[in-house]
Amino acid sequence: MKLPALHPRFFGLTFLLSLAALTALQCLLLTVVNPRRYFGSSDAFPQVFTNSRRVKTEAFLRFQQEAPVTGLILGSSRSMLLAPAEFDRRTGLRFFNGGVFAGTAEDFLSVYRFARAQGQHPQVVVLGLDPAAIFEGSPSEELAANFALASALEPPAAGPLAWWWHQLKLYKKMLRLQSLVEIATSLHLWRNPPEERNHFYADGQLHEQTTEKAIQTGRYDFRRENERSRQRMLESLRNSKGLSARRTRMVEQLIQEAQADHARVIVWMPPLHPALRQSLTALPEARAADEHARDFTLSLRQRYAVQVIDLTDPGAFGGNPDRWYDAIHPSPQDADKIARQLAAYGI
Repeated sequence: MKLPALHPRFFGLTFLLSLAALTALQCLLLTVVNPRRYFGSSDAFPQVFTNSRRVKTEAFLRFQQEAPVTGLILGSSRSMLLAPAEFDRRTGLRFFNGGVFAGTAEDFLSVYRFARAQGQHPQVVVLGLDPAAIFEGSPSEELAANFALASALEPPAAGPLAWWWHQLKLYKKMLRLQSLVEIATSLHLWRNPPEERNHFYADGQLHEQTTEKAIQTGRYDFRRENERSRQRMLESLRNSKGLSARRTRMVEQLIQEAQADHARVIVWMPPLHPALRQSLTALPEARAADEHARDFTLSLRQRYAVQVIDLTDPGAFGGNPDRWYDAIHPSPQDADKIARQLAAYGI
């Protein structure tokens, strides 16, 4: 039997209603499952990626309730293993580790401003500045999704609707196929709970649980992980588009704002595995990119009278690079040595 044809007007209306229903369903799933932890406070389902920026802002709010935060650690994953307790013992201050994964200059400035917006007055800011943080690159979606940090970096238009407008833009951005894949992945992980990969202490310090367990059971291949990260780092340096004028300005802005708040700024240069350091000498493009970042960092010493500590050579703090996680991430033991070395400079 031949079905009657739909009138074009009804077909268009049906299509629009169906599209609206599917969009609403995806927004609902994004809110409830929350695979990237961009929406609300729902933690019922596993994260697909660790949202370190959300973790750190929430941890900071809890941490400051116990006592004032008088020291702040900023940086990328290369700073996240630094133990605030090591600084506390040697300085008498109370540090929080505000480092985030793939941290860039935007993160450093926004986390500092976020801390100040909570009424905290860090007396010391310890900034781990690696080349990737100041090279040209796309802004972090995770940072843009975090209203507290994004508004600290670039204050939104005044008014009570700012948060709602931010959420609407975020939902619009997340209406993509990748989000459906991540929702499905999170639901799968919910039914098959994985072992927790990362754990964050109350003071913001990272504990790499999966990696440490693999090391303790003899299943971690130090040589393989070192080689993989060495190749990635060299490729990143070779393909870098040079220093970002925007990001270098943000680093300078952070220093200026901290100094205006009467805080002492310590800039340190994270270490490289000797094999990576040696590889850089043989690759002109990668070496040049690394040297440009190094020159900028060292110039801060003269231009802003900040202390710049070069720890790119593991020998500077008695490191044991053969036991590092990879070519750029020291072990927790060496992270403690770095903290002690930094504190020894009179913080």
